[in-house]
Amino acid sequence: MLYRIFKKIIFAFPVHLVVFHLKKNILLFGYWLILVGIVSGNIGKSFGITYLFLDPEYLNKVNWLSFFIVGLGLSAFTISFQVTSYILCSYRYNFLANLQSPFVKYALNNSIIPFAFTIYYIFRFINFQLNTEAASPLDIITKVLGFIIGYLIILVLSYLYFKTTNLDIVKHLAENVDKTVRKSRLQRVNVMDRLNVAKNQKPIITSYIDFPLSLKKTKNNYPIDRETILKVFDQNQLNALLIQFFAFISILIFGLFRDVSWLQIPAAVSVLLLFSILLLFTGAVYYWLKDWAIPTFLFTLILVSFISKNISHNIYHQAFGLDYSQKAEYSLRALRKITTPDIVQSDKKNTIEILENWRGKFPKEKKPKLVVIAMSGGGQRAAVWTMKTLQFLDSAFQQSLMSHTMLMTGSSGGLIGGSFYRELFLRKQHGENIQLNDEKYIAQLAKDKLNPMVFSLVVGDLFFKFQKVEIDGQKYFKDRGYALEEQLNKDTDFILNKRLKDYNAPEFNSEIPMLMITPTVVNDGRKLYISSQPVAYMCKGLGHNHNHKNAIRGIEYSRLFANQNPENLRFITALRLNATFPYITPNVQLPSEPTMEIVDAGLSDNFGVMDAIQFIHVFKDWIEENTSGVVLITIRDTPAENQIDRYAFKPLIESAVTPLDNLLGNLTRLQNIRNDFNVEILQQILKKDFFAIVEFQYLELPNNGNEEVENASLSWRLTSKEIKGIVNAIHHPANKNSFEKLKKLMKE
Repeated sequence: MLYRIFKKIIFAFPVHLVVFHLKKNILLFGYWLILVGIVSGNIGKSFGITYLFLDPEYLNKVNWLSFFIVGLGLSAFTISFQVTSYILCSYRYNFLANLQSPFVKYALNNSIIPFAFTIYYIFRFINFQLNTEAASPLDIITKVLGFIIGYLIILVLSYLYFKTTNLDIVKHLAENVDKTVRKSRLQRVNVMDRLNVAKNQKPIITSYIDFPLSLKKTKNNYPIDRETILKVFDQNQLNALLIQFFAFISILIFGLFRDVSWLQIPAAVSVLLLFSILLLFTGAVYYWLKDWAIPTFLFTLILVSFISKNISHNIYHQAFGLDYSQKAEYSLRALRKITTPDIVQSDKKNTIEILENWRGKFPKEKKPKLVVIAMSGGGQRAAVWTMKTLQFLDSAFQQSLMSHTMLMTGSSGGLIGGSFYRELFLRKQHGENIQLNDEKYIAQLAKDKLNPMVFSLVVGDLFFKFQKVEIDGQKYFKDRGYALEEQLNKDTDFILNKRLKDYNAPEFNSEIPMLMITPTVVNDGRKLYISSQPVAYMCKGLGHNHNHKNAIRGIEYSRLFANQNPENLRFITALRLNATFPYITPNVQLPSEPTMEIVDAGLSDNFGVMDAIQFIHVFKDWIEENTSGVVLITIRDTPAENQIDRYAFKPLIESAVTPLDNLLGNLTRLQNIRNDFNVEILQQILKKDFFAIVEFQYLELPNNGNEEVENASLSWRLTSKEIKGIVNAIHHPANKNSFEKLKKLMKE
């Protein structure tokens, strides 16, 4: 009895198709595995990709409409999977030729995989909306209904299309394809080869599912009619071409009109459209090349890589504001020319004037504390955490903390948050009605930046690298870096939409602290010092040994690119260069020979501590004479003290990649150790008790006093729960202790 039941199940058409895909069409099945990985959080969670699916945004809102569009996208991907699967597999099942609407019946039986994923996705996003976003039951119901309606619309339209494929126009197109097929010897041989396989390898199918979800027995002894098979193949080749055409046209429209807000669909849908095209392309490659598909793909990849390397091409990822019509000389000779002792001394003199202007803000009879703020990178969580910390501290000191601050350094998101607060502080001084501790500024920084970037990546960077935008009379390629800048501009009411030179006078007059932006140069590992002030003294070894081959430790941006209008660089572009998150934000190429490529400042120092220490060391004589001490405030999005990870046994494959994983994962920990060492050296060099460091750390408050909680993801997308956790971290006991320490230092 059990054996018969098992036999009925195992030889049923739906079950057989699942097994067959696992055995023969693993690449087709692989797309679903990738989607499962994304939705489950096992793929892309650290980049925030998971949130694009579980919390999709459309027109800056997550509602039934955004889920409705995701439903459309997932349904379109499902149809692509069905058509591709039918072309690759249907010739094996001769009983289909005797059924009415064979494709529809095939798709119904081939629905276990897409149906299982759809149910899993609905479960995941309900759980996410309920537990993470704290959405109301009514809100969740409307989102689920929106998704289901969107999903069903494409399915119903597809069903009607495939049920009426005998319309004259479609029949005519199919017959034309058929004639072309018969003229193509390769095509004919390919089809006949599959027919021979079908004759010799007949799978046993005992039953199939028919409408309305009834189980019917099959007969496997139908003769294979070559003419029928050819026509069925032709029709579904046409269907595949039509779907691919519509998907490509959709991406083309979204790409060409990406600046039109209502056409900026959720990034999850653009990913699904891309997957649809790739899936149909994968099916075509497998159909034509069979066992040679993977070797041919690898060979093509190598060939394309070789060709692209050896042909001239324009720089695509650009820094907006720079002049790309000419190139700067980028060599050791050129770097030595812009860091001569005379230039270094000239820049030191300029900064001493700024220090004097800073000193002039305080009474002559009392030496003030000089504050330097170093802000760590960490994507959007670092930006929000930095903003919250600065709001809290400056409010607690009645806005005097920023007046004491001489320099701000840092990396990635932290420097974005610090720059935003600095600009607000400047505007308030100029008479604008700004409440610096207003929570709306945190909300502005916390808005989603990932969706427009991924959308731009799919519809622009991958397909249409020809669109340009004009900025200050110069034309630049419109890439996903531009999408990030525009989104950040919109979210912050365009108050950061300035040029680098716009901060020259406010910094020189010490209205605001100096700010150094220090992305890393891929070519040689040096830092690129971007500042509205000349800072050649940051680019040399402290001993200024001109003959030492490693004496040039950094590159002064404004001097190296003196002929490329460096002062016109968009300030928000400079911040983006400093926050080049892998894969998400592109590595920018600067106009030099050879081309200089820029990556995140965090690769060199994620905390900004090294730059702060060097600045203090360079001007230590002035600082000791004119201040009562230096306070270095570090705003970190990770614990200051390296934690000890628990050892876990690793399988063979995982242990093979562990050394590299450990190296990358411990990068910030290694920087912690190096920075601590340099802080200790600085404390020895300066007067006794003249230097102090105060650390504010993003540490999640435990839910129940001792319960472990998960920190916010390192991405450009935060959930409402993560935002709340970041904001509340200022009340962590460790930060309370740091605040008390800072109060004591500032009173001394």
